[in-house]
Amino acid sequence: MAPVVSTLRRQSHPFFSRAPFDITKTLPPVITPGSSYGQLMFESTLAFLNTKTGEDVNMKVKLQVYGSTATSLLEDKIYFLSGRVIALNAKTPPVFYFEQELTFPIADSKGYSISLANKAGCYGLGVVISKAEEKDDSSATSTFNNLLVKIRHTDYDVQTRNSVSFIVQYKVAGNRNLAKTFGLFQVGREVLISGYIAGYNIEQHMLQVNTLSVSLSSGYSSSSAAVNAAEPSPVAGNRRRPIQIDFGSDEENGDDAPQVPVGTSNFVQQTPQEDNPAALQTDLASTRETPQAPQKKRKHTKRNTQPTPEKVPALVTDSSIV
Repeated sequence: MAPVVSTLRRQSHPFFSRAPFDITKTLPPVITPGSSYGQLMFESTLAFLNTKTGEDVNMKVKLQVYGSTATSLLEDKIYFLSGRVIALNAKTPPVFYFEQELTFPIADSKGYSISLANKAGCYGLGVVISKAEEKDDSSATSTFNNLLVKIRHTDYDVQTRNSVSFIVQYKVAGNRNLAKTFGLFQVGREVLISGYIAGYNIEQHMLQVNTLSVSLSSGYSSSSAAVNAAEPSPVAGNRRRPIQIDFGSDEENGDDAPQVPVGTSNFVQQTPQEDNPAALQTDLASTRETPQAPQKKRKHTKRNTQPTPEKVPALVTDSSIV
């Protein structure tokens, strides 16, 4: 019996995020006996602003990473973390699986007065499952409608060791920047969307995101087309040359220039020009780097230091008289 198509190719529409987190508690790690690596878990909060009161709202979240206990996060410290979020539509806190290589310490929690609300950026792929417009109530002067889009994300959950799906609600503002994107959201369409986490629907157990940008995915392409695009047929007389660190500088050698090994000179000896003193000095200096035949050196030296034939008889005559 042929396998089901869904088992051959699992759907993956992850929900990524980058945000500052205040570590409130270090949970017991899950480490195999005799090893220093394993699953490290922590408790923290995700902050966003209450649209009605303007106050900070801290929502409990769990942080998890595979790493070493020597590089574990510390309590009462603020870190900037990057990873993916699993926010099941259930009465459980969202789980943030972050990357240890991208961990960036910010400061101590004590005395840190800057608000962390609405600083959790997010982006990811998802499938549109519903959409609806509502009047914007952020201010009394607003006259446009916002688009509320529910998008389903699918990702692998480390805790359950299975693929899970969850829904996130995105608010697309009907302002001048995003109003023309309303038509892109069609039920069943795959989109790439980015924004920041701005709230949580307690009744539906759903994250709420304010959208900043949206684009459509590339869609489906056949395997034969992908192979043809990746392996173009060679064209006679048109060979693509490899580029090694080409920034368009005048000091760099061209593709056809010979490569000079490090520590050697690329000086080319030229015939000295007698009527050009500058060229003669350059030639004499270059001969010290690249030794030449001794006849050429003596020729230039004797030409400048030998006495003229007219002075020799005069000296002989004076000495003979004495």
